[in-house]
Amino acid sequence: MPGNREKIGVEAAFERLKKAAGCKTNTDLGRVLGISQASVSQAKAKGRIPADWFLTISSKYDVSIDWLVYGVGPRHRGQAAELEARVRQLERENEDLRSQLLEKGIEPERDLIVPVVSLAECGLKGWERRSPTSMWAAAPPDIAKAEEGFAVVAVGHSMAPAGIMPGHILFCDPKQEPVIGDVVFVEQDDGRATVKLFSGRSSRQGGRFIILEGWLPKQDGPPQPFTLEVRESVVKVLAPVIYIKRRL
Repeated sequence: MPGNREKIGVEAAFERLKKAAGCKTNTDLGRVLGISQASVSQAKAKGRIPADWFLTISSKYDVSIDWLVYGVGPRHRGQAAELEARVRQLERENEDLRSQLLEKGIEPERDLIVPVVSLAECGLKGWERRSPTSMWAAAPPDIAKAEEGFAVVAVGHSMAPAGIMPGHILFCDPKQEPVIGDVVFVEQDDGRATVKLFSGRSSRQGGRFIILEGWLPKQDGPPQPFTLEVRESVVKVLAPVIYIKRRL
């Protein structure tokens, strides 16, 4: 039998499936899925939801899988498409800016730019999958001249209470030591990454840990704060965010 927390999670996922499909009862949900009400009730009683149910509802109603399964991120996939469109817009503007700089005798790849990485949700609370891009961003001089400076395109809403929204460009300098309260980019050696608030370090039996804070977006209420403790030995990059570009 599933534990109490797992059971609550399954029940919440059932409610999201019904909400996305506009259903009030298990019978309504079964009709949408093309199965019997008994099949829905049995799955709920066992605490197991077939993956194809999520896929069906996601496809029919343009709903994000992450929202259906975990209750996090944008509800509608169209919001993710908006972010992709913003990235494409940035790429076009980068090319325009590069042409303008070259006309003035400035080599952007040498003088003024930093590489850009993006993040893609991977289904783990607070974490995304780091994804390199072919993009570059015109950076403030101190970041552009930093040996390992880079920029990150923010995704998701876990940092919205701190004023960081999807599409914002975060300029980072891993050579600087973060202080408590800084927004930081953290990447583990397995490729997972996140942008969170730095809340210090702790030592205990088993090693040293970096403490991060963020918010878990809620569909029907205020964001819920949560804390991540990351073992310092698995951290590949810890970079304070020095500048945030919120508007083009």
